[in-house]
Amino acid sequence: MTGDLESDPESPTGARAPDGLEQPSDMATPGLARIVSRLPGMVYRCRVDGAWTTEFASDGARALAGVSPDAVTRERGTSYPPMALPEDTERVRGAVRTAIDAGQPYDIAYRILHADGGTRRVRDTGRGVLGADGRIEAIEGFVQDDSERLSAEERLADSETRRRETERLSSIGTWEWDPATDALTGSAELYRIFGLT
Repeated sequence: MTGDLESDPESPTGARAPDGLEQPSDMATPGLARIVSRLPGMVYRCRVDGAWTTEFASDGARALAGVSPDAVTRERGTSYPPMALPEDTERVRGAVRTAIDAGQPYDIAYRILHADGGTRRVRDTGRGVLGADGRIEAIEGFVQDDSERLSAEERLADSETRRRETERLSSIGTWEWDPATDALTGSAELYRIFGLT
């Protein structure tokens, strides 16, 4: 399942795709299935057809969404993005289409429905795959749970908001001096107290 693109003697298939696009993958490579099964997320392949048909989902679907790979490809509607909440699907497809039309990889966040009824926030990265005719026939990518990282970022942002509000209400400013660069930085409240804003 490889296309005749540019010659690349180092490639196992002998062909090379233009920058930003890859040839179809081949899971027959020794050890590749084992490696994919150990990744902390789900590897997938979807056709770029009218239905965005999911052709392959790795065992990572179990940890990611609590479902078998067969459930992703057959029982869950079989379209990309697998398991996405309906309200996120068109936005994700649009972003992916824009990226692959430009010959670029994509990196997008969206929400999926877990088998336990909850939602998970995921990060999906991938790229277009060229067919034998040189046209994009599929996308291949990797989806991983991003819920913890995003929650930590939100907690950090909330903490920073509370710190700024506490400084404002108590008319206390903070500053920091970096002796290595002799740089002095201060909070917005410090600048306000000294009339520097």
